[in-house]
Amino acid sequence: MTSLNLCTEPDPWSISFGVLRQAAPAGFWCEPRWHGEAFRADMSDPPAPDWYRVSRVRTHKRTDEGLTAVLDTDHPDGLTAKAEVRVHGRDCVAVTFSVPGAAVVSQSFAA
Repeated sequence: MTSLNLCTEPDPWSISFGVLRQAAPAGFWCEPRWHGEAFRADMSDPPAPDWYRVSRVRTHKRTDEGLTAVLDTDHPDGLTAKAEVRVHGRDCVAVTFSVPGAAVVSQSFAA
């Protein structure tokens, strides 16, 4: 069995596995679609909020277990994201991606 091939790029931020080096951009939105009001037929589901994207690595730290990075975004208020990539053995990787204040965070990978 061979080891997993993990690749990160700093600008623009991307993370991929395997030889394809493909990943969708990380994105997030800050407004939930439902604000807790009572449902009314004339006020159906509001339009989805704008997606914001992670742009590049601001700071990073490599350790024996993986990588932790603070990432810039295109959010107008300057929100930053945090990515933690932890390697477990030769064939397992855990990725945690967070944006304080975001309602939904998305990152997808191709392998």
